[in-house]
Amino acid sequence: MTSKGICRRAFMQRVAALTGGLAAVSVLSAGCAPKTTPAPAAAAPEGDTAPTAAPAKAQDKITLRVQVEGGQQGVQMAELCARWNEQNPNIEAVVEEVVYAEIAMKTEMGFATGDLQDSLFAFTRWHWIGAYKGWYLAIDDLLDAAVVPDYDDYYEIGVENQKFEGRTYGLIDSVHGGPAMVITWNRGLIEEAGQQPPTPDMDIWDLHELALKCTNADKGIFGIQMVAHTPGRLTNSVRAWGKPEYGANGDISSWLVSPDGKTYNFVDNPGAKAFFQDWLRPLLDAHAHPTSEDEVQEGLFVAGRVAMYQGHQGYPLRFMKSVGDTWDYHTQDAILLPVGPDGRRGTSWECHNRCVYAKTKYPEETLRLNAFVTSYDAGITSFEMTGNRSGRKSVVRDPRWNEQFPIYKALDELLTSGNVDPYPMPWNLRDVEASDVHENTMAPLIQGTATWDEQAPIVQAEMQKILDLERP
Repeated sequence: MTSKGICRRAFMQRVAALTGGLAAVSVLSAGCAPKTTPAPAAAAPEGDTAPTAAPAKAQDKITLRVQVEGGQQGVQMAELCARWNEQNPNIEAVVEEVVYAEIAMKTEMGFATGDLQDSLFAFTRWHWIGAYKGWYLAIDDLLDAAVVPDYDDYYEIGVENQKFEGRTYGLIDSVHGGPAMVITWNRGLIEEAGQQPPTPDMDIWDLHELALKCTNADKGIFGIQMVAHTPGRLTNSVRAWGKPEYGANGDISSWLVSPDGKTYNFVDNPGAKAFFQDWLRPLLDAHAHPTSEDEVQEGLFVAGRVAMYQGHQGYPLRFMKSVGDTWDYHTQDAILLPVGPDGRRGTSWECHNRCVYAKTKYPEETLRLNAFVTSYDAGITSFEMTGNRSGRKSVVRDPRWNEQFPIYKALDELLTSGNVDPYPMPWNLRDVEASDVHENTMAPLIQGTATWDEQAPIVQAEMQKILDLERP
């Protein structure tokens, strides 16, 4: 079998010509350790060392360009690529930062002009359209234990759901049960209000009641802050309404996008109506939920002005690092977003991938690099630095996270439960366009400047226009 002109036999002959991999480096290097003393690390899965490429001859030295996000994620990738360079002096990885909001656009432009990085960052929102348009190399014929050790350590939900038309276009860098799957809280504000913290057995209406009780308008304290500005984030909330029957053959009444991706379901969506009209709007009217006008630098939660915050599994560690001395943050204070009134959990899986540029001159070397930065060792470093960047079960299950951050055990159980619904992807793969329209049309509902009856038909019509377009 061949893939983009690269046959497996030729690839393995090239691998065999290398003189052997170097040992994986320790990830607990200076400057990377967490602020608290971790529990003893779990051993890496048998045979799972960070893959390396053996030094080539001096005249064969190559450079691999690596597309990375900015901010802390860029710092993390720079650290991992620096380690790669130490171990592979003749295969240099050069980091090129791209502003997150511009990655999809710049990847498409780079592909059109032939000037694109060898290793590419992909996210669910544009991963499939990139595979469809040919930006990424299908790597099925290149996957081998010599290149990607212990491939079955990646979460199956990420591996399977991020395929496009049955082919594999990347290695899982991280996987989520949704971008808004976690509720974390300020224990001091809740105790000050005379309340008990959230518990895993509460439902979405218990959370609503607690938010109202923790609000103190005189002190500028909000009970809760939810995030709904992207389809994936809103999906986590609205899918909580309905029966706990998951998948396309289950209860899809609260899905924003139909299983075939061709119909936008908003006006007649019981979850959307319940969330915006009955759940969120009373919080806005009671000043229990902030609007954009209330925001402060570094965020209201970090500033100690929000009792509870909705985010993803990486936020507990991020808050541990960012809150500092502002208030006393406890890493145990996080649970999965509560279920709906009938016990349904609102899920919307997402993945970050490392992909190989379809036209790279160095497909095998780039795949080795991608395997290195998504390995067990790299995942431990990523968790220490950002709290959520690994698609490997062994990293999420590592004792240091499960003891410091119990939310990771809950996350692991969710990702392996079989009860995670898919991302609301349009059939035409135009999610980047749809997300822009979503953010603009949802704003009046999120900010409380329009009622459900006024705005819902507008959202419905504008989002359906995007789904009615052909594939680009």
